[in-house]
Amino acid sequence: MKAMNTSVKKAPFIFPLEQVLRNGKFFAAAIQQVCRNRLTVINYHRVIDSENLNTNSDHSLVSASTIQFAEQMEFIGRYFNVIGIEQLLNWLSGDTELPEYPLLITFDDGYLDNYQFALPILQQHNFPAILFIASDCIDSTRPFYWDLMAYCFNHTQKNQLIIPLLNSYQWHTEEQRNLQKRQLQIDLKKLPETEKLNIVEQLPDMLDVAVPEDAFSSLYLDWDQVRALNNADVAIGGHTKSHPILSRVSLGQARSEVVDSKTRIEEELGEPLRAFAYPNGQQNDFNKDLEALLQDVGFEVAFSLIPGPTSFNEVWENPYAIRRLYMNQKDSLARFSAKLLGLSRLLYQFG
Repeated sequence: MKAMNTSVKKAPFIFPLEQVLRNGKFFAAAIQQVCRNRLTVINYHRVIDSENLNTNSDHSLVSASTIQFAEQMEFIGRYFNVIGIEQLLNWLSGDTELPEYPLLITFDDGYLDNYQFALPILQQHNFPAILFIASDCIDSTRPFYWDLMAYCFNHTQKNQLIIPLLNSYQWHTEEQRNLQKRQLQIDLKKLPETEKLNIVEQLPDMLDVAVPEDAFSSLYLDWDQVRALNNADVAIGGHTKSHPILSRVSLGQARSEVVDSKTRIEEELGEPLRAFAYPNGQQNDFNKDLEALLQDVGFEVAFSLIPGPTSFNEVWENPYAIRRLYMNQKDSLARFSAKLLGLSRLLYQFG
């Protein structure tokens, strides 16, 4: 185990969480019990400070500020051995052993701030990582559906949205508006992909919002930046072309999303793509058919967003359903450490 220093928002699921987790000796002992022979995979989407955000994107996708991210990287460096995707794949093929307390850092989607703000912090710690990109967003001003939704909600003068056969959404404050936007996202994820996108494309008209052509410029990476990340020890993985929930499209459509994206990324990087992350990544968002599809087209591992960590035996038994810990900008260092100990997995399992 790595040498540990004794210096290490109260969460509702354990009584003195903040105080307990600030005790370095307690956390070191807990890590020894929980994480020695388990794979811990943490997931980020955006790393950016509030002053660099505008009203053109979905701020709920911010996983951490740069200060939070730097604190979290320092923290895991104290207690874990950060590995790269190649090390994990070599272990699965039997070519090497994993260190004790292995941790893999992952990012999803393809936001520019991963390159601007997260990469320099990773390099300060000499940490590898992997970024799973939805290839259609790269070098594009066409937004992900959630960013288009956010733009419409952020710029509308209306305080009500009625979508026939779905729901009615009303708000009078910014907080209520954000809650209603989030509720709409939840409702849309329950629909088949084509129905979801059809509703989202109508939102500008429904909310009387004109969306400029350059509204989403410089929000996502370009291919030169993707290559620069790959060359800087941030490996690239697959995340489909357009980020559909794969269980809500036909298996043929899923194959096209996966294969076309894999082919494009491999052409841009000049190397094979070996790892994949399921869009949305919850229990109902992938299945055995999709796992078999990924294996068939050449992916060697795939990651969900079902909370971890994952035991070594679980990874061996099914490398196409590896758990990840979703990081959120509201996570204090105490909540961050609680997630690393697997408390969110317990909540997910029994909640």
